[in-house]
Amino acid sequence: MHALCGQTEAVIAQLWLARAELGLGRCDQVLRRTREIVKADRKNSKALAVRGRALYLTGDYEQAVKHLHEALRLDPDEQWATKPLKRIKRVRDNAGAAKDAAFKRDFAKAVELYTSAIDEADSPRHAPLTAQLHAERAKASLRLKSFDACLSDCQVAIYAQDDHVEAWLVKASALHALGRHQDAMQDMGELYRLYHSDERVQSAYNKAQFEVRKAKRPDYYSMLGIGVKSSESEIKLAYKAKALELHP
Repeated sequence: MHALCGQTEAVIAQLWLARAELGLGRCDQVLRRTREIVKADRKNSKALAVRGRALYLTGDYEQAVKHLHEALRLDPDEQWATKPLKRIKRVRDNAGAAKDAAFKRDFAKAVELYTSAIDEADSPRHAPLTAQLHAERAKASLRLKSFDACLSDCQVAIYAQDDHVEAWLVKASALHALGRHQDAMQDMGELYRLYHSDERVQSAYNKAQFEVRKAKRPDYYSMLGIGVKSSESEIKLAYKAKALELHP
């Protein structure tokens, strides 16, 4: 069916194919397909509605609303334009409020609002919006030291878009915080091979290398049973106690 629709130039068939692709989160394909249709007929309300939904699933709320309003202006009964409008506005408002909360360092509130946005969005697993919202919630969870929640969201974001660099970088930070430096090194090595010109990726790769080397060095503080922020007198006392303990 997909092959047959792809071979025909009939607009109705192209729009049905675009709707199917949209259900799979293939927004780029839908945007390319509908661009040609709208370019040929700017009064095609169905094409505008499908394009509006695709824009929404890329996280471009303003353009999505603009296209859907235009579709409704041309055909007030266009259901593909009517249904998503309220949802888009709620997702946009929750995501915007979450971003503001994170900026104000209220990360718990940010997680709460991103959760509301994710639940409301109900976006396909491979949609860019799915990656965006989960990656942003992961960043807030990281700041709360909720590392398991952070890693879970990073995995969802990466599954949605395996080239989502931000999600990979946040995942690496969570892995380092859990002491899983070798895992972070493996991820960053793969990412560096693909994006070695990206300064953020290069920095994360260098950090992973450093942390792996550091983990292999003896931890003298741990051997003495003290923390790395111990004072000189505390270090001397601990050293003396350990020397007495190990003296033959």
